This record gives sequence, C-alpha cells and structure tokens, in this order.
Amino acid sequence: MTHTSEADAHFAEHPQCPRCGAKRTQQAVFGMPVSEEEYRSAPPWIDWRGCCVTPDIWTCSVCKHTWG
Repeated sequence: MTHTSEADAHFAEHPQCPRCGAKRTQQAVFGMPVSEEEYRSAPPWIDWRGCCVTPDIWTCSVCKHTWG
C-alpha cells in the first residue's frame, strides 16, 4: 500500500480506535520529554503520557479514548 505521507504510514501501522473507529491513533510514550521543544515537536502518532505507566498504550486522537 502506498501512503501519501510519513504520518499516514505510521498511522496505518496502528490499531483502529475501538470506540469511534478512527484510524489516527497514537502510541503512548511513558516518561518525560527532555525539553519543551521535544514535547512540542513530537510526531502526531506519539502520545506523551508522563511518568505514571498505565496498561493503556493507545490513544485515539479523535475521541481521546485510551485502551491497552
């Protein structure tokens, strides 16, 4: 399959949201970014979650549902 952008290629590898069916889901990254710039410049398929690790590793960028 040919993707029109790097973002489309990454999102195609992620699961679809079980709540709303959206295909733009983000993978959780636990920990804190080194700098504010790193946080702001993170790609759209990354969801910074902070230091509290949870079993939910996916976030829907449309409805904000999280699941594991």
